[in-house]
Amino acid sequence: TYGGWLVLYCYPMTGKPGIPVPDGWAAIPGAAGCTPQSCSFRDSYGDLQSLGVEVFGMSTQTTEDQVEAFQRLQLPYALLADSALSFAKALGLPTFDAN
Repeated sequence: TYGGWLVLYCYPMTGKPGIPVPDGWAAIPGAAGCTPQSCSFRDSYGDLQSLGVEVFGMSTQTTEDQVEAFQRLQLPYALLADSALSFAKALGLPTFDAN
């Protein structure tokens, strides 16, 4: 168990270099900006830790995609996978399909 504050931010997808995002991605409310959000938490992580805050990110991507993003973005916190949408459904989070 963890006894301090926790930030869990949820996002739809982290982009990958060289792979275009789905058509219309930027027009979907809340879709754009996932990678900058992760990097912002990375850049503020030391300050958050000094306040006793732990950070986790979660998307609907696969574990393999999360590991790739974690390594590429050099994140000091874990990215969690909700590819079965279990967490999203339990909280009633909005979801969408993008091709």
